[in-house]
Amino acid sequence: MTNETPQKTAIRLSRQLAIVYGEKRFPINIRGFAAQYSKDICSNRNKCHQCTDKDCIFAITAIKLSDKVDGLLRKTPQGWVILYNENIKYGGRINFTLAHEFGHYLLHRKKFPKGLQCSKQDIMDGNANSEIENEANIFASYLLMPLDDFRKTASQYPFGVSLFQNLAVRYATSLTATILKWIDMTDEKAMVVFSDNGFILWCRKSKSLLKTKLVQYKFDCEEVPISSLTYRVYHGCDIQYEKDQHEIWWGKGLVSKEVVFKAPQLEAVITVLLYEDNDIPCDEGYTEKDCFETIIGG
Repeated sequence: MTNETPQKTAIRLSRQLAIVYGEKRFPINIRGFAAQYSKDICSNRNKCHQCTDKDCIFAITAIKLSDKVDGLLRKTPQGWVILYNENIKYGGRINFTLAHEFGHYLLHRKKFPKGLQCSKQDIMDGNANSEIENEANIFASYLLMPLDDFRKTASQYPFGVSLFQNLAVRYATSLTATILKWIDMTDEKAMVVFSDNGFILWCRKSKSLLKTKLVQYKFDCEEVPISSLTYRVYHGCDIQYEKDQHEIWWGKGLVSKEVVFKAPQLEAVITVLLYEDNDIPCDEGYTEKDCFETIIGG
């Protein structure tokens, strides 16, 4: 749609919101902002009733959709509509879905003039196997959780359940999106692991952890370690959701703290691991792929 990257587009809009609303802009009212901004950039914004392009967003609403579909952007004779699955009850997930579809509107509507449909996996996994879905996720992340404010807010809380819960509340985002944002920006050696029925689905490492040999993990549908808090949560042995420990999940890295999220609105159990700062640097020039890239053969 434009020559801007998804990050630059989101940052530009975030700065506009900061000028108008300052600190009070959080959480962002994505419904109202998306509709109003689409009118502001319309060439016929002063004569909407006479506009023949019908290029604005005129409705954002919930409808009955397949369980496999979270949201969609659709062009109608009246203009663009953003729709989301009425079965999604968790506000943070709804908000991120709407921002994702708004990203499609700004970035991709010219390339896809009839619109786009997005699955649960496209929006929730954080590792969408599609360039345009990944761009929409990046846009939503940077718009709802601008990096400067996210870093400042995250620094106010110690690593643990309350860190991610408070961030999710401030930005009205899903735990999945919030944790992935933290993993991407933190200077800590950390990793987020998504699992289902006790088996690893995929994981993502922080930049600091990727630069070490602490965890050289090969994906093969491995079960979560028996000694982990995650294993105990699966087997009903523990009501704790964070634990200080000095254990190895994989490789040579000692985990200093493990945080686990298990809730009905989550599609998987989410585990965040914080590693001790006993650095084992990689050989110069070594770069390890994200675990999800290894899974899909990237």
